Amino acid sequence: MSQRRLPHHCLIVRTYDEFRRLVQAFAAGAYELLAIIGGPGLGKSEIVKRIMQRTLGALGWGLIKGKHSPLDLYERTWRFRTVPLAFDDLDDLLQKKENVMLLKCLCETQPVKRIAWSSKYTAFANGELPKSFESISRVCLIANDWNALDRNIAAVFDRGLVLLFQPTALEVHREIARGGWFDDDEVFRFVGQNLFLLTEPSFRFYNIARDHKRAGLDWQALTLRTMEIEADPKQILVARLLADPQYEGDAARIEAFRKHGDGGSRATYHRHKADLLASRGNLDPAEVATIELQPCKPDLHFLAQWDRRRQIEEVRDQQREESMGDDKVTADARPTADTGPLEQLQCQLDKAVARENFERAAKLRDEIRRLQQEKEEKSE
Repeated sequence: MSQRRLPHHCLIVRTYDEFRRLVQAFAAGAYELLAIIGGPGLGKSEIVKRIMQRTLGALGWGLIKGKHSPLDLYERTWRFRTVPLAFDDLDDLLQKKENVMLLKCLCETQPVKRIAWSSKYTAFANGELPKSFESISRVCLIANDWNALDRNIAAVFDRGLVLLFQPTALEVHREIARGGWFDDDEVFRFVGQNLFLLTEPSFRFYNIARDHKRAGLDWQALTLRTMEIEADPKQILVARLLADPQYEGDAARIEAFRKHGDGGSRATYHRHKADLLASRGNLDPAEVATIELQPCKPDLHFLAQWDRRRQIEEVRDQQREESMGDDKVTADARPTADTGPLEQLQCQLDKAVARENFERAAKLRDEIRRLQQEKEEKSE
């Protein structure tokens, strides 16, 4: 990821502790706009979601992720207009210029932003959506590619904090050790022993190595190939020379670098060494060996995700048994004789929150408020 055009006030963050503190500050209201840029597989999106959930609750913030049509994005920002908003996977979202214009409006510095849509779409004609609305949402933008952001919405970054998250390979290794979610000590130690090869650190190396092992394959050889394919061969050569105890000092390493078929000049050696140390850190094998994988601990969020997966699989299996044209109403949406509309909606809202379907929860919340307001007006 190129840093040539990073804004002058960009903050480069190397540790997970500092990253969490800054995200926590956003969740607590310290920043109107927080832009997070970092490579894939570092856990940045998961950290943001957990901190927002813990700080603001299920209905106290909104998440918009992936590809959306401009109208769909407009509707979602309207439904989340009173709460902080996190936009994940911005790289896809910014492919449409209408989405870019909407984000620019939403990232204005004013405490209250006005968002408008000039269209005769049916949703506006029948009153389902307003043609303009006011938003007080604070915004967190999460992306992997700085250049994609710079091309589209660079102008908004002077309005908030731009955070470039670049943990070293050693820091990523420590984060996995203390996280309590990785459960294979053999894989963890093997990656640690070859950590000097990692030029683009990521959780995915550990997960993929574990998957290779579970599949009964030669997981160690496959993992090494995965590590080495990520980097320039000359950088891998520098990494191996730095890790080899027979070379004392750069003079001996430069000589070996020059003699190697994939090597080069002294300047080339120092350039690759600087790039390597910037990404992975200056590793001490003895220090890496002291990092121990902590015992796995119950992760309620992860367990909830697996429970949700089981529910989806059950629905899938049920649908396979039913005919394609069956429009059967789900049990939680059926009217009953002993419950009113508000009670039914509240039940659906509770289920949506429990399943972490926050987009549906926001719609149900708006509908409950509308019915409550109508009930109050009739009572008056």
